[in-house]
Amino acid sequence: ENSHPVMEKGLSGLEDFIMEDSDNFVLQPATSPVWDTAWAVIALVKSGMDPGDLRLAKAADWLLDKQVKVEGDWKIKNPGTEPGCWSFEFANKYYPDIDDTAKVGLAIDLVRSTRGEEKDEAIKIAMKWVMQMQNRDGSWAAFDRDNNKRLLRDIPFADFIAPLDFGSPDITAHVLYVMGELGYLGPGYKRIIKKALSYLKKSQRDDGSWYGRWGVTFIYGTSKVLQALEILENKGFSLNGTSQQAREAVDWLVSCQNSDGGWGEDCRSFDQDRYCPLGRSTASQTAWALLGVMGDKKAKGSAERAVDYLVRSQDPDGSWSEDYYTGGGFPGTFYLRYELYKDYFPLMALGKYRSEK
Repeated sequence: ENSHPVMEKGLSGLEDFIMEDSDNFVLQPATSPVWDTAWAVIALVKSGMDPGDLRLAKAADWLLDKQVKVEGDWKIKNPGTEPGCWSFEFANKYYPDIDDTAKVGLAIDLVRSTRGEEKDEAIKIAMKWVMQMQNRDGSWAAFDRDNNKRLLRDIPFADFIAPLDFGSPDITAHVLYVMGELGYLGPGYKRIIKKALSYLKKSQRDDGSWYGRWGVTFIYGTSKVLQALEILENKGFSLNGTSQQAREAVDWLVSCQNSDGGWGEDCRSFDQDRYCPLGRSTASQTAWALLGVMGDKKAKGSAERAVDYLVRSQDPDGSWSEDYYTGGGFPGTFYLRYELYKDYFPLMALGKYRSEK
């Protein structure tokens, strides 16, 4: 019966996911407070906000308090690993993920905090956890390590479509980027980085792009890998054999740029396993592409057109309008629209452009 306490609690929980206005009634599949807070902090600091600003410190402290310190299913393949990670949502302590953990580690590192020693220890434990979650092929997946037995996907009981957790170029690139930013580049990490770079080399498409699992799609993946390669090179890590990869990736991004200076990719790219142009530009995807091409001097004109597009399309209140879904949920099944992607990624891209000009 609906009056049973368990039912009442469940129905109340569903109500928390409802978004409603005069024209729409939407049930969110999840919330993303940890993910959004980490990206927002990174974007604000990278665009010039004082790292000691009390508002940033408050956000960093909130993230620090959300660190997961209990064991989850990931422990099955990592029995000797100490927990110290982050999850995507408010309460999901048994399923933290690599992407959030890496990005939160970077976010709290960028902020000056009165909890300095606690912060440093949290980052140390988190990055150790991330390193031990690397797959055998050098990649990183979202929640698990080496959970890639395709047989399980083909058994009829897998009615939820995605029982496996394959490594992906976008998450692998995020981890490499954070390792570069935090200085995890010494002798103890070279083997880890080289394995990841080998995976990225093998996973690059013939046209120069990379697949992005958690964003739409090839623009997302390609941008993330280019940013990782750029930070590693800037930090002095030897990238033998990757210059041609980067050249092909930048050329591919430039070839996809729209006439208005922006970029836009259709969710059908997931279904068709190839780049499908949207036919119009979006703020988030333009920002991703801009962050990807900005490190290449030969793409200066492309970057300038992208900046011009973002400046022209900014709303009077400082935000951007975007109604398209640019987040990957379960490809071919459902996609996500992160309400802040249209704001913090353009902010980050424009901030970087200004700082490097």
